[in-house]
Amino acid sequence: MNIVTTKRFDKQLEKHNSKSKQRLANAIDKLPDGDVLKMKGHNTPTLYRLRVGDYRIIFMMEVNIITLIKLDSRGDVYKD
Repeated sequence: MNIVTTKRFDKQLEKHNSKSKQRLANAIDKLPDGDVLKMKGHNTPTLYRLRVGDYRIIFMMEVNIITLIKLDSRGDVYKD
């Protein structure tokens, strides 16, 4: 499965230290497995979230492509 990122995701990832980046990278490598749930209340049926400790990664999952959209803390990732 191919994994692509948005500019927004890349910017948010750069804010993290190397230990956090490694933990996030390990979780991303295991996609679509892990603590993944389908997002509720959105018009996009392919929108999911991955829990990595106190962080959440919002992503879209299509046939052969996973697009990482947003990365933030649990409290902030669902805003906007």
